[in-house]
Amino acid sequence: RMQNESLQVDVICYNSAISACSGSQQWSVALELLRALQHVGLQPDASTCNAAISTCSNAQKWVASLALLVEMQEVVLQPDIITYSAAASACEKGCRTQGALQLVADMHQAGLQPN
Repeated sequence: RMQNESLQVDVICYNSAISACSGSQQWSVALELLRALQHVGLQPDASTCNAAISTCSNAQKWVASLALLVEMQEVVLQPDIITYSAAASACEKGCRTQGALQLVADMHQAGLQPN
């Protein structure tokens, strides 16, 4: 919809919209926005992925959070402490303790310190 208004839409606009979905647990809308960003030829950045992962985590959608983490790595974006923390939180909310522990180990392997 934003594109039809002839406004200059950039990754920052999408990041803001995806982040806004987090508070209202509109995780499916956040994923639609992520796909729309890619559809118009923009490249997501770490902030985009972090916002989408956090939104999924807040909605207790641990599978979607982990899928986004994998997708992020496949497009050669480097996960940061925010990425791993949000994904680990999603695992915790989904009672996937082993997954959360694996993410902490992955964090250490990437040279990051959990907060």
